[in-house]
Amino acid sequence: MEIKITPNMKLSEIQDLFQKRFNFLKIEFFKTKKDAEYTADDILDPQRKISALSENASTDSVEITGLMKVSDVEKDISDKLGLHVEIFRKSGKVWLKTSSSDHWTLVEQNARAQEYEKELEIKPEQTDWREQE
Repeated sequence: MEIKITPNMKLSEIQDLFQKRFNFLKIEFFKTKKDAEYTADDILDPQRKISALSENASTDSVEITGLMKVSDVEKDISDKLGLHVEIFRKSGKVWLKTSSSDHWTLVEQNARAQEYEKELEIKPEQTDWREQE
């Protein structure tokens, strides 16, 4: 299944489609590209349409497939739609920015996160045998 992003879509629609396809990944849209950590103030309003956020978006669309590298998805959206995005991978209860593994495909990212979830489920709780006060 591929995801086709068109200028008349709301960011929330894209996020929903993306998370349905890659349930251990999420895509976030930001006001500017940063090398530092993003804050909540950097996130674009998910109810906004692409066409209202970007002048480039009037004619271009982007297609995302599972075999695309994370870096290619982020670059395509930036180049064709003028939006800054980051893809995050679930790791337990936190979302990790995939910058160190941007060369992995979306399918690989999603599979790694899924494997990690299974590892967490399998690990038994550690018993603390030390004396408690």
